[in-house]
Amino acid sequence: MGNCGNGLNSTITQNQLPTSQLARGGLLTQTISSPAAVAAGIRAPYAGYPNRSVAQSLRPYPQYLDVWSRNSGQGQTWYDSMQAKVERRFGGFQLLAAYTWSKTLSNAHFRQIFSQQFNIGAQDAYNLDDIKWFSPFDQPHVLNFVWAYDMPLGRGRRFLSSSNTIVNGLVKGWTVSGAQRYYSGNLIQLVTPGNPLGATIFSTATKANTTGQPIRTSAGFGDLDLNNPGVRWLNPGAFAPAAPFTLGSAALYHDDFRQPMVAFENVGISKRTKLYENDKNPVELTYRADMFNLFNRTRFGGVNGVIGNAAFGRPTGPQVGARAITMGLRISF
Repeated sequence: MGNCGNGLNSTITQNQLPTSQLARGGLLTQTISSPAAVAAGIRAPYAGYPNRSVAQSLRPYPQYLDVWSRNSGQGQTWYDSMQAKVERRFGGFQLLAAYTWSKTLSNAHFRQIFSQQFNIGAQDAYNLDDIKWFSPFDQPHVLNFVWAYDMPLGRGRRFLSSSNTIVNGLVKGWTVSGAQRYYSGNLIQLVTPGNPLGATIFSTATKANTTGQPIRTSAGFGDLDLNNPGVRWLNPGAFAPAAPFTLGSAALYHDDFRQPMVAFENVGISKRTKLYENDKNPVELTYRADMFNLFNRTRFGGVNGVIGNAAFGRPTGPQVGARAITMGLRISF
């Protein structure tokens, strides 16, 4: 098959015409023997080639009606980042903070695994760089805090060190801890519905065109409202469908075309009380309360990215669940 492919290259190159010329009269969908194709100089890729569509004759291996290249191995990824970490203990207070500033690009790498859903091929089979864009996993900013504070109360501690047994049992052994996370929203795939190029040049997705308008609106996190269709996170005028039989210029993932940032705080409170002192097996009662999404932040997300959809740019639901509080008791012996 390699020799056959080499023999076809020169003919295919001659058949490649400007998009504007191919678009006239829907030339891509006509057969190579049609008057329009003959007038445009379209020739059969090789002797004995069946009378198939112009689009099929322009494919890298036109003799095959379908070439499944999901595991073809040309996938690439690029990851660049700056990472910083702070770890510190201040007496009974411990802190671990980490920040990552990164950029992740990819080209065709999602087609390497059957279970992945982003099976997107290049619009132009002769230009694989056509699908180099931000990776769907790109998150430029991620900030994490993990901390714990042992309260300095009770015997042997800074405050109430001379308290009696009852007071000591009430105030000693308290710990407050937390885990906080703040990060950029996930990227949204820009979707042109219907994939009009699918039946012509066999693309797995059709790209849109940029219009020059800003992608983001002036709406802030707190302005988003599921019941107010007038408030949008993304501007519907920033993109437009490509003209029939033309290749779109917009990537499927843009840095500004992402969900709102996410922020949440989880805080826990625990109390350890020794009910029976014993050097080997003391009996200890532990009370714990955990609060998830402490401030009950409502960050709406699930923003629609389908061009032409009435809900384009609008959120569809919360990104973080409502505040939840759990409590429990445990006896260790």
